[in-house]
Amino acid sequence: MIDKKVQKYSDELKKLGIGHEIVEHPELKTPPEVMGYLGLPLSLSVPTLVMKADNGFIAFVRRGDTHIDMRKLRAVLGVKKLRMANEEEFTRLTGVPLGAATVYSPGLPTFIDKKVFDEKYLYGGTGSFVFTFKYKTEDLKRIDGVRIVDVTDVLPQEKESSGRRVFSGIQPSGNLHVGNYVGAIKHWVVGQEEGLNIFCIVDLHAITVPQDPTQLHEKSLELAAILLAAGIDPEKSILFIQSYNPDHANLGWILNCYLSIGQMNRMTQYKDKSKKQQFVSVGLFDYPALMAADILLYNTTEVPIGEDQKQHVELTRDVAERFNKQHGYTFVLPEPVIPKVGGRVMDLKKPMQKMSKSDEDQSGVIGLLDTPDEIREKVDSAVTDSGKQIVYDEENKPGISNLIAIYSQLNEVSVSEVERRFKDSSYVNFKKAVAEEVIESITPLQKRYRELRGSGELTKVLKRGAERAREISGPKLREVYEKIGFVV
Repeated sequence: MIDKKVQKYSDELKKLGIGHEIVEHPELKTPPEVMGYLGLPLSLSVPTLVMKADNGFIAFVRRGDTHIDMRKLRAVLGVKKLRMANEEEFTRLTGVPLGAATVYSPGLPTFIDKKVFDEKYLYGGTGSFVFTFKYKTEDLKRIDGVRIVDVTDVLPQEKESSGRRVFSGIQPSGNLHVGNYVGAIKHWVVGQEEGLNIFCIVDLHAITVPQDPTQLHEKSLELAAILLAAGIDPEKSILFIQSYNPDHANLGWILNCYLSIGQMNRMTQYKDKSKKQQFVSVGLFDYPALMAADILLYNTTEVPIGEDQKQHVELTRDVAERFNKQHGYTFVLPEPVIPKVGGRVMDLKKPMQKMSKSDEDQSGVIGLLDTPDEIREKVDSAVTDSGKQIVYDEENKPGISNLIAIYSQLNEVSVSEVERRFKDSSYVNFKKAVAEEVIESITPLQKRYRELRGSGELTKVLKRGAERAREISGPKLREVYEKIGFVV
């Protein structure tokens, strides 16, 4: 039986001459859930958003496979400030729960993105979570006073069809180094062509140990510029600063209540990091819960990490399974992805220890912003063994194995090929080759980095990224709130 409210909206649509059908389904609260149930692509969904501008509220209708370019929309509206309506505002203005609004919102100026009209039929809200309207798209132009605008970007088709969603986080502290580039960033750049990739500068994690505020601010911007300079494309992926999105901290607190002290005590990274601190904060002990929130907010399927972070992804899966078991399916269980070689680049001076941007002694760390002379000096002084053979043997020749891994990843050749090329070379000549390979690889990055820091582009990219991130994380957090009994 059709809900009275749904029938009311259906009657209003008929009066406007908007052709539509009513589709019934189980309770589903997000476009991906509805379209997944119907077996249709997200591009055929048409969610209605409510937004607050300088001069009042508007309704904005877009296709589900697009994201809003907020700069363009602000320009169209002629406003300086624009944000998503909160839960209370949305419900007050539409009369329906968040996520259930129809394309027709009486009393609100309505804007429809032109890409909506690329499809003959689209599926949207009815005011109920158990019914969906199938709209005849062309008829939407009959909505009173509707304005058609061009302010969205379409995610590549393969991103929507693959279902692959990757979350990567990195702290804005210390000096980003070649280990980060080889073990993570380089893979992130290549992986942008498949699935939706989310890159988060995790400043909330950074403050689990003492930080200088000025340095934290500078390092956050430095990190963002390096990521963009390395090839992270804000048109393909989402790049933002963690503290821009409060959903992370809110879900992190909730997950605290689904994790045990015993689980947290078993986190080996906490034990290692706490030994280096005079003051050990609760945040340092607890940050795996926040890391789990980072991942779970975005229905992440993959988390690219080093081997030392695998335990944290396992904890994320554990807490997700516990929550799902108690409250019904909510969180996707992510998989850790660890590169076979280069996943853990070691310190040049201490080859049994991971290269670290927070190490007080940076003589064994190749910074991505180091000068050519600094790079040559560091590689030349890298610790090796007393032998002469350039072969990959982590147990007996950790220093040379580390240099082979770095060269292999930067030159994009196999370890065996590196061994073949340098089988007759001395350690001195091999080190020179490694140093020049590093310099050649990061020189274009450094040039682009300087360009970004000298312009206003960086801040705009980060703000836009945060807006896109909240479009995904907001509905997930609301779903969690409802399931645990919060008043929303």
